[in-house]
Amino acid sequence: MNRVERDARVRKVFAAVRSPVVIDKGLARVVPELSRVPRYVAEFLLAAKATPQASPADVVDVVTRMYPVPEDRAAWRHRLVEEGELRLLDEVEVQVDVRYGTYFARLASLDLVVLVDPGIVRARPQLLAGGLWGRCELVREPDPVPDREGRTTYSVHLREFHPVQVRASLDPFVDNRYYFATADWIDLLLTSAGYDPDVVSEDCAEPGACLRRKLLLLSRLAPAVEPRVHLLELGPRNTGKTYLLRSLSGRVFVMSGGRSTPASLFVNLTSRTPGILVQRSVVVFDEVARLHLGAADTLATMKDFLAEGRFSRGSYEYTSPCSTVFLGNIDVDQGQPARRYATLVDPLPLELRDAAFIDRLCGYLPGWELPKMRPESFATGVGFISDYFGEALVRLRDLPFEAAYRDAVGERTLLDGATERDRAAIERLARALIKLVFPHGRFDAPGDDEVIAAILALAGELRQRIHNVLVGLAPGEFAPRRVGFSGVADSSAPDLTRALRPSRTASLSTAPGAAYYLDIGPEGMEGDGELRAIEVSVLPSPGLRVHGPAAVTRVARLVHDHVKTHIDALSLPPGWLDERGVAVQVHGEVRDVNALALPLALAMATALRKAVVERPIVAAGSATLHGRLEPPADLRARLRSLPAGVLLAVPEGATKGTLDPGRVRTVPNLAAALRAI
Repeated sequence: MNRVERDARVRKVFAAVRSPVVIDKGLARVVPELSRVPRYVAEFLLAAKATPQASPADVVDVVTRMYPVPEDRAAWRHRLVEEGELRLLDEVEVQVDVRYGTYFARLASLDLVVLVDPGIVRARPQLLAGGLWGRCELVREPDPVPDREGRTTYSVHLREFHPVQVRASLDPFVDNRYYFATADWIDLLLTSAGYDPDVVSEDCAEPGACLRRKLLLLSRLAPAVEPRVHLLELGPRNTGKTYLLRSLSGRVFVMSGGRSTPASLFVNLTSRTPGILVQRSVVVFDEVARLHLGAADTLATMKDFLAEGRFSRGSYEYTSPCSTVFLGNIDVDQGQPARRYATLVDPLPLELRDAAFIDRLCGYLPGWELPKMRPESFATGVGFISDYFGEALVRLRDLPFEAAYRDAVGERTLLDGATERDRAAIERLARALIKLVFPHGRFDAPGDDEVIAAILALAGELRQRIHNVLVGLAPGEFAPRRVGFSGVADSSAPDLTRALRPSRTASLSTAPGAAYYLDIGPEGMEGDGELRAIEVSVLPSPGLRVHGPAAVTRVARLVHDHVKTHIDALSLPPGWLDERGVAVQVHGEVRDVNALALPLALAMATALRKAVVERPIVAAGSATLHGRLEPPADLRARLRSLPAGVLLAVPEGATKGTLDPGRVRTVPNLAAALRAI
C-alpha cells in the first residue's frame, strides 16, 4: 500500500473515534510559531481545529495569544494584577499540601504558584500524575485574613481548566489494528513517531534489512510500551535519539546531561516529594557522557532501581514501573564505532563503565546503524496525534498480553547459558515490540511469522551487545557466548571477533615503571596505532641497561642522563642514582623511536618513586638534549587510536582542543614531566 492509500485508510478507519486521534504529521512542522509548545500540544490544537472553516493560522493565533514567552512574563503578571483575571495556555501539575488540605500548582510560563480548586482535581486526576497541558483561567482574589500589618493580601486561584491533550481510549488503537496489514501498521507507527517510513528504508538493499531498520527505530519506543525496559543508545550526532521521546508525551521526562541529584531522581527528603523516577513513565538521560550521579550511594541506589524497580532513601521506599533510556554520542568510522574504543561503552563517564551497572540494562541500540535526520526524514503523512500515541503506548503496559506473547514465541527458547537478567531483558524487549506491532494479539496473516522472527532476533541482538560489553569490562566474570532465542537467524549487528575482545584499557598496567607509547610511525601512517609497553625497574647496582634496539638505547640514555641531572624533581636526594641502576625494556617493534622520550621519562619517574598511578599513562613526545619536548607530527592519528580510561601525556600546546582536557596532561619539558608524577 502506497502512502496515499495508507493515509486514506487511516483517516477512514479512525474517523469514527469521538475525539480526534490522527492528523497530518507535517502540519506542526511547517508552522514555526507552534514550536513554542510541545509537539503533542500543537498537534492536538491542530486536530481540534481541523474543520473546513479552520486553518493552522487559527492555532497560531491561539498559541501567540495564550502562551506567554519568557520576555513577556512581567507584562502578563501585570495584566493579572490590573484586571484580576487571566486566560492562558500552560502545563499544570498539581501538588497536595496535606497539612492544610489544599492543592497548588506552579505555572512555569509565569513562574507563579496558584491555588487549585479541588473540583478541578477530582475531575482531572491526571493533574496529580505528571500533569496536563490545558487552557487555564486564573483569578486574583483577596485573602480572608489580612497580614500582620493589616494589609489585604491576594492569592491567585486556578478557577477553570480545560485540557488540550487527548484522553481517548486504547480500544481504537487495538481494535483497528485488524484493518491494516503488518507492513502498513509498522509504517503507521513510524509516521506517528515522526519518521517518514519511505525515507527510513530508501537505501536498504533487501526487504529484511528494511524491516530490521524499522524495528530498530521502533525499539526506541519499547521503554514506553513495557515497564522497566532500560536501554542504552550511543550513536553519531543528529540521528534523532532525543527527538522521538522528547516529542512523544508528557509522561516522558528528558534530563539533559549534567549532575543528577538523589532528590531529583528518587525522593526529596526535605519536601517529601517523590523524584522523577516515580512520577514519570520514562526518564531519558540525554548527553550521558556528561551525566554525573554524584556520591557512590546514588549509583548504588540507581543499580537497585534498575534491577528491582524499587529503591529506598532515608525512611522512604518506592516501587516504580518507570523505564530509563541513556542516550549519548559515539564516534564512528565507515559506519561502525571507531576502532580506538576498547569497549562500546567507552564514551560513558567512568562511574557508569561498571559491569554491575551495564548488566542491569536490557539492551544496547546501535545508533550508528540508523540514518541521520534530514529535512525529508520527518513524517508528512497521516499518523496518530503524538499525545494520543504516547498515551496509547503507556496504556499498552496494562494490556493482558502474556498468552499472546507465548503464542508468538512458540517453540523458540532462549539459548543455553542465559542468566536471569538475560531472560528478563530479552523477554521485555521482545514483548514490547510484539505488543506494539501486534496489539490485537493475532499473528495469522501472511508474513507475520517472519516479522515475529525478526523481532525475536533483534531482542536477542540488543542484549547480546550488552553481554559483549560485559566481556570486555570483566573478562574474568563473563565468558564470550551467544545470547538470544533458538530457532531464529542471528541478527546482523554483533561483531563478536571485535566486541568480545578484552578491554585494552583493562589490560594496561598502572604499576610503578609502567607506561605506554602509542606508535603510529614517523610519517603519520593511517589506521590504528599500536600500544607499545614500556617497563622500567630499579637495579641495586649503578648503570643503564636497555633491552631493545640501539636506537632505543640512544633515546633511553638521553632521558636517563636528564633524570640524573633533575633527580630533585622526584624529591630524591642528589646522587641517588649514583648507587642504583635502571633497566628499560620496550616491547614490540617501534617505528618512531624519537617519540619514546616522554613515555620513557614518565616510566622512569614512577619506577624511581615507586608511584602507582590512578590511570594507565600513554605518552608521545621527542626530547632535545636540553629536555625541551616536541610533539610528533602524527599526533592526531595517535589520538584516534587512544583507548578510553587512560591519561595522555603530550608536549605543551600539542592537542589544541582535540581531546577532553580531563584526559590530557601537557608538559613543556622533561623536568616538568618528572614533577607531574
